[in-house]
Amino acid sequence: MPTTFYRIRFAIIAILLFSGINNFLNAQTYWQQQVDYRISVKLDDKRHELHGEVSIEYYNQSPNNLEFIYFHLWPNAYENNNTALAKQKLAENPKQKLFDNPNNRGFMDSVSFRSMALW
Repeated sequence: MPTTFYRIRFAIIAILLFSGINNFLNAQTYWQQQVDYRISVKLDDKRHELHGEVSIEYYNQSPNNLEFIYFHLWPNAYENNNTALAKQKLAENPKQKLFDNPNNRGFMDSVSFRSMALW
């Protein structure tokens, strides 16, 4: 009986020790990314258009180099009936007319990226 008690006690201590070391090692590095936005937009209310620029400064504060960053250009989903969104909507309801009216479309006509190292 005492042997079983010591085995259980040893197992509990080993589990607690292992989980404590694991938590300590995982808590060593904590960081958050930083993103700053500057948005400048002009409304052409006669033509029902927005013209603007967006500047995004993304600071990678992680210890890893980022090979890529995803950007979802959501307005481009409405450009015409050949986009992935249009195809999905037409598959759900083939009889609907989606973006036939050019006034209901929206898209970005130019996007440029520039990367700068800050160190």
